[in-house]
Amino acid sequence: MRKLLLMILCTAFLVQSRATQVSGTLTIDANSAASATNFQNFSSLITYLTSANTRSDAGPSNSAPFGVSGPLVVDVVANSGPYTGQVVFPNITGASATNTITINGNGNVIQFAPTSTADMAIVRFNNGDFYRLKNLVIRTTSTLYGWGIHFYLGSDDNIIDSCDIDIAAVTSTTSSNSAGIVWSNSLTSLTTTGTNGYRNIISNNIVRGNPTGAGMYYGIVGAPATSSTTVSANKFYNNIVQDFYMYGIYWNNGNGTAFDGNTIRRTTKTSFTTTYAFYLGSSSGRQDTIRNNIVTDLFAGSPTTTSTCYGIYGINYSGTTAQPNVIDNNLFNFNTGNGSHYGIYFLTAFNFRIRNNTFAFHNNTVTTTYQTYGFYSSFSPSATSAYELKNNIFYNARTSTVGLFYSIFVNGTFNTGTDLGKNSYYGLASSYKMANINGVDYNTYAQYSAYMGTADNTSSDFNPNFINPLTRNFAPQDGWFDGNGVAMAHITKDVTGATRSTPIDIGAYEASPIALDVAYNSLNVPAAPYAAGIQNITATIRNGGTATITSATINWTVNGVAQTPVNFTGSLAGGATSGLITLGTVNVQVGSIYNISYTISNPNNTTESNTTNNSTSNTTACMLPGGVYTINQGAAASGTNFTSISGLADYISMGGIGGAVTFNVVASSGPYNNQVFLRNVPGSNATNTITFNGNGNRVEFNNTNPSLIGIINVVGTDYVTFNQLNVRSLNA
Repeated sequence: MRKLLLMILCTAFLVQSRATQVSGTLTIDANSAASATNFQNFSSLITYLTSANTRSDAGPSNSAPFGVSGPLVVDVVANSGPYTGQVVFPNITGASATNTITINGNGNVIQFAPTSTADMAIVRFNNGDFYRLKNLVIRTTSTLYGWGIHFYLGSDDNIIDSCDIDIAAVTSTTSSNSAGIVWSNSLTSLTTTGTNGYRNIISNNIVRGNPTGAGMYYGIVGAPATSSTTVSANKFYNNIVQDFYMYGIYWNNGNGTAFDGNTIRRTTKTSFTTTYAFYLGSSSGRQDTIRNNIVTDLFAGSPTTTSTCYGIYGINYSGTTAQPNVIDNNLFNFNTGNGSHYGIYFLTAFNFRIRNNTFAFHNNTVTTTYQTYGFYSSFSPSATSAYELKNNIFYNARTSTVGLFYSIFVNGTFNTGTDLGKNSYYGLASSYKMANINGVDYNTYAQYSAYMGTADNTSSDFNPNFINPLTRNFAPQDGWFDGNGVAMAHITKDVTGATRSTPIDIGAYEASPIALDVAYNSLNVPAAPYAAGIQNITATIRNGGTATITSATINWTVNGVAQTPVNFTGSLAGGATSGLITLGTVNVQVGSIYNISYTISNPNNTTESNTTNNSTSNTTACMLPGGVYTINQGAAASGTNFTSISGLADYISMGGIGGAVTFNVVASSGPYNNQVFLRNVPGSNATNTITFNGNGNRVEFNNTNPSLIGIINVVGTDYVTFNQLNVRSLNA
């Protein structure tokens, strides 16, 4: 009886020694013998943790109960790889926020060559939770297929840290064939929505595509939930996404997603298509945050390409007023490529807070009508579909005489439903215009500000005078940017990690103002409508540096004719703005537009190093008195005759009218090759009407700009009548 009892106890002990929910430390080492604590490949480890099946490395099998009983660390012995074959991490019994499963890769390689579109993942989480993958190289060896890491069927609470996701072998341009990290509830489609992965953290990784050729269509791609109402809360910290073919990051149905501190770049790639650094896809997203990221060198391998690129492209990707999406403290450095570039491009995407970003378009020349927009929206914002734009720098130093360059372009109104302030809108090219709102060009900040009223009256068109854009040092040296931003208590670091000053600086980088820098601030002309005659012209200047300015010289012109210089004396501390300075008078006459400019120089009787912020200009015209006028391109321009319909429209849109006006287009004087923009006309009302009698003449135009396709554009203008005026498009 005692022998039988002893035999039973021994048998029980042997079974128990094999039937263990493991914890502690195991190893993966292909060069050591397989055992209960060492596995020669990843699949044998997973087999041991989940079943009693035979291990592929012929090591001892496990028996129930399976899983983990405490935290488990698996060390992949250094230099023991590469490990070839697909790795699938399933749900492990007992895994939890406490009982995590950590795979320390120690630089080893997991490599696999998918052979068809039926299954393209190198590593897949299949309902796998609470894994921590660290310091692994995850590589496809196929030229056709490769999904680096695939989150599938509810794989939650995992961490991928300090890994190299290498998709460089793929040269295929098929969109579904290649991506670095994937959230999809499909084995064949990269963008299938579903409950595929919540609360995962992706940190300190590099995701790489082919360095020159095509391939890695997406860097990161996913739709982690079936709806944006579900908080999925995936986090991406301090990763590098490089050498992707089309999409750096493509995201749908996010809620609580954070993209923070990532770099998106292509330093050598020469094969690509239309490029999206961030694509916020065809479904909504809420409470998503894009913060502290750097987008740069998108076309460094092909710097003269005319491919189109977008910093952030959002289509139908809208938050709510209570749960807005956030874009804070990012650098978008469009420093290569000669095609159309867009900082933010929203198609029916709203409820975004956009703050302390730097959008820099520079270091290239545009020789045709390619577009450059800092911020684009396809619709009019409202109280429930709103934007907040504050403390941003929109800097456009691309050179062109024909490029369609705007800081702001909105297909609708913009002075309601927006919360704006302390943005900088700077453009260098002769073809640059400050904004286009609802089809109307506002060439200067002064014109834009007049339209916006109090909605954006604290911003500027000042040149930030970056320290060195070519070395990606976008610290502004102009003092206006130093401590002048709207308070943002939640932004404590700049994009480089430097501590933010209080009050906060404007843009993504802390400012670094120079010592001596006198700058323009405003040039003031009378508000329209006003009558012809002598008009006072005033200006203000500012101290863009840190040293006190006690004197300076203002040289000013009217229609290019030099006027008597004005000397400033006083005491202007660093960052301060002067009171009104009278420059002189201008005798304004009916029918003429006056371009007035000034340059401030010679601060403290010395030469300054920065002259990019010394000059500004403004235009003005007096009102057109009520009466009858002619339009005749065959006669000289005068106070009663205009030689073009577009010129007349520009004049009254600027100067306004003082009574009802009628414009008779002289019979047979056309055709008039004009694109006409009749904007809000100061002084027009139910009594002071505007009438055009065309007398059978024709207005015609060959418009090559799809964003401004109209020939006669009546924008915000009331009480206008057109009679017998024909309109013809010359665009085939």
